[in-house]
Order: sequence, then structure tokens, then C-alpha cells
Amino acid sequence: MSSTDTSQIDLNPLEVRQFPGGEPYRVHISRNAYDAVWNHAREAPPNQEVGGILVGDVYRDARGPYLDVQAAIVAEHTRNEDTQLTFTPESWIQVNEVKDASYPGMRIVGWYHTHPRFGIFLSDRDRFIQSTSFSQPWATALVVDPVQDLEGFFVWQDGEPKLAQEYWVGTERRDKSMARPSEDGPAEEKEVQTVPLLPTSPVSRAAFIFTVALAVLALCGLFVIVYLSESRHASVEMLMRDQLSGQRDLLGAQEQELGRQQQGLAICIQQLQDLQTSLKQLGNGQAAARQQIQIVQGNLQYLSQQAAALQQAVAQQQQVIDRLGAPPPSSEKPQPKSDKPQPKQEKK
Repeated sequence: MSSTDTSQIDLNPLEVRQFPGGEPYRVHISRNAYDAVWNHAREAPPNQEVGGILVGDVYRDARGPYLDVQAAIVAEHTRNEDTQLTFTPESWIQVNEVKDASYPGMRIVGWYHTHPRFGIFLSDRDRFIQSTSFSQPWATALVVDPVQDLEGFFVWQDGEPKLAQEYWVGTERRDKSMARPSEDGPAEEKEVQTVPLLPTSPVSRAAFIFTVALAVLALCGLFVIVYLSESRHASVEMLMRDQLSGQRDLLGAQEQELGRQQQGLAICIQQLQDLQTSLKQLGNGQAAARQQIQIVQGNLQYLSQQAAALQQAVAQQQQVIDRLGAPPPSSEKPQPKSDKPQPKQEKK
């Protein structure tokens, strides 16, 4: 016998129409991430809050956008003060290193932390963390109480994080009833016992009054402690806000300085390219000059050869001219020279 389920509805003949109640923002967490959060919560000391980061991504379908949490990263180096969890700078460095190494294709989509024995809610401190570190409209916060076995997701609604009406763990749909303690319990716990308001014995009455006075004093002391603690947390939050504002201003100045450095780098790169072009052109000019010098040297060598040949031809021609200008040889025999002086002939 087959079981009837809404997934068996045939969608083809149905008319398409917008749902009158609107579509809430849906949150889905994988079973592995869910088990990792609860294992971390149950392994921690019962009086200590622990937490971590949720990673995944945001998608949409025909119903609208939804959040898909795929993994949970345990936050180390956190600080616990008066049952409150603080993410230190070392914690952010550690979770970002794990995310970049193990989940490079995902992004941080929220955080989780525990409220042992306190139930599911967001304190003022939690809301401050949500508004400063997870202010994106799709970001979420998961709170679990490992003592009472409670849990709940918080999503942004009307400018503040509110408890989600429903969410999915794997393929299992759950709602905000998981954030409330169960009203079912043993029958003996539901029995009403009648207790007299005041003891009947005088001694017991005096002891009762003394006990009540001590209780009132203890409550007054507790009130003072809580007041001082809240004042300290308020001052710490103001200090953190101031530090966050200063860090943002510093980041803006660093971004401007980085822009100026990038512009200077671009100018240097352009100058280097121009220098390379000039050197290339100079190299081409030097090659052309060397070629012209070689041509001139060749011409000079050719002219030297021509000049030498011409000089030789001139010398030969001079010899010819010298031979042609010499007197013809005489047929008379040369008279022998005498040592005696010859008489001078007088001119007539």
C-alpha cells in the first residue's frame, strides 16, 4: 500500500497564481554542518559559550531567495566573559584561513553560538555582533542550547534579527517550535503541591524572615553586579564602535593611498615602455649608422685603390714623357777631357 504525500500532486493542470501570504526567506543547513555545530556545542564545558562561522551561499528559485549553509567552522581564540562570547581578531584570522583553504568557492553567510541553559534568543551583545559583522540582508545567526536541546535561526526582518518561522535541516523541515522548551514532562512534575506562605511556628517564622532578608540582600547585590556588568559591556561596545569607526577610516585612507600608488606604478610602467621603444629605435639607428659607415669605408677603399692605380698610371706616363723629352744620342765620339785649361773663344 503506497503512502499518500503532497509530493505526488500533479503540477501540470494547476493554474499559476501568487501565494496570498507571501514567501518567507528560507534557510537550509546541510546535515554535516548541522552535526558539526551540535558536536561543538555538546563537547564544550556546560557553563561556557562557544561559537563559529557558517559558510555557504545565497540562491533563488521560483519561490524567491534562500540561504544554503554548507559547512560550519569552529572559531578558536574566542573570549568568554560573563557567559558572553567575543570573537577576537585572532578568531577572524583563523576562520578566514580555514575558509580560504577548505571552502574557497563559498562565502561567510552567518555565525552560530551557544546559550547553555538560557534558551534561544539574541542578547544585546549578540545583536551588536549581528549588526556589525553580519549586516547583509541574507545573513543568519544560529543559536543552540545544548542543555535544553533547543535551537533556532535568526534572519533579518524590518531592520532587526528575528526568529525564523521555518528552516530545513537536510530534507527535514523544522519551525520555530524547536526554540521553545517542551511542555511535556513526567506527571509528578505537573502535580501542584500546597505550601503554606508563612511557617506556623514562631521560631520557623523568624528563620523564614531572616532567610527572606538575606535573599533580598542577595538580590540587591546581584542587581548591583548585573548593573556594573552591563555598564562595563556598554562601555566596551562603545569602545568597539569607536575602534571599528577608526579602522574604517584607516581602511579608507589606505585605499586612497593604494590608488595613488597604483597610479604612480602605471606612470612608471608607461615610462618604461617609452624607454624601451626609444632604446629599440636607437638600436635600429645605430645599426643603420654602422651600415652607412661600412658603405663609406668600402667607398674609401675603392677610391684608395683607384687613386693608387691612377698614381701608378701617372708615374708610368711621366716616365714616357721623360723618355720623349731626352736629347737624341750623338754619333761623335766623346773627346777625352784634358786637365789643361782650354782657351776661351772670343765672341765676335
